[in-house]
Amino acid sequence: MGFTSRDMYAVVDLPLFKRAIVKSQMSYQDIADDATRELRRIARAERKKNRGDGVPESVSKGLVGQLATGRADRTHELRALALERALGCDQGDLFMSEVVRVPRTVKRPA
Repeated sequence: MGFTSRDMYAVVDLPLFKRAIVKSQMSYQDIADDATRELRRIARAERKKNRGDGVPESVSKGLVGQLATGRADRTHELRALALERALGCDQGDLFMSEVVRVPRTVKRPA
């Protein structure tokens, strides 16, 4: 999973995500707080590269709970990266990226 911040979502591997939560021994709120800190670091790096637009601002306790229970199965790619870092996992261990195809409304010159 690379830094793109546009049109990318990540699908959670539910059994691995649950195992990582149990292994971390943190509450959903603690995970969300740590992931939000990581997301701010990512946003800062994206702004330095002039790609700061489209970066989510935070990770909520509700999102962590929905991912852990299976009610949600995907999230923004950068949120997924922040969650992996907060849980002490390597990039790509818990989430797999997917491209969301969006039709363009404006024609681009060749």
